Amino acid sequence: MSNYFEAIEGIRRVSQIRRYSGMFQNIPQSVSDHCFNTAVLGFLLARNIKNENTENTENTPDEVIVLNPERVAIRALFHDVGEAFTGDIPYHFRNRLVKEFADRCVSMSRIESFFIDELTDNYPDDVRNLIKFFIDEDDESDPNYIVVKFSDVLESVIHSYEEMSTGNDFSRVIFENGLSVIREKLDKNTWLKCSMVDDIINKFTFNMLY
Repeated sequence: MSNYFEAIEGIRRVSQIRRYSGMFQNIPQSVSDHCFNTAVLGFLLARNIKNENTENTENTPDEVIVLNPERVAIRALFHDVGEAFTGDIPYHFRNRLVKEFADRCVSMSRIESFFIDELTDNYPDDVRNLIKFFIDEDDESDPNYIVVKFSDVLESVIHSYEEMSTGNDFSRVIFENGLSVIREKLDKNTWLKCSMVDDIINKFTFNMLY
């Protein structure tokens, strides 16, 4: 018997899962809010990089980054689908889980996959495989994947910035840590640097005195 309706109901829980549930927020954000915003950022960022990369006639064929904005958007839209079943696990607890499951898992995605296997065992195979694909996906050689991960962090930084703008200084640690990760990613993958990213970073720099 197919349980597509039950599977869809399960995935829809991302709209009810609150991000940073252990922190005070003036602008509460659900996992689905975050995924949608990340998909928008990823799509626009991929288009911006693709357009500027194409316009740069000095690039050699090896330097041209091949991006698919639509693929980035779909990946970003589903990137936290596993949290419909695990909830938004706090970062410090994630690290503890990785240590506790070190003999069975090598990453947080593997831990999530382990639990989701149990929680979705009555879902249709194609739905289970879709969920597991986005949880297990980890391909640093794929520019599309890199843009998704970059957009994921960037969205968190933007939301934290908005929280701080309302007077919530509890979000400062997320903002500062996220901004550090962004700079590390830009140093590692210089092709991510584009006018869109420059504009956003300059906004932070101007208003937060970075």
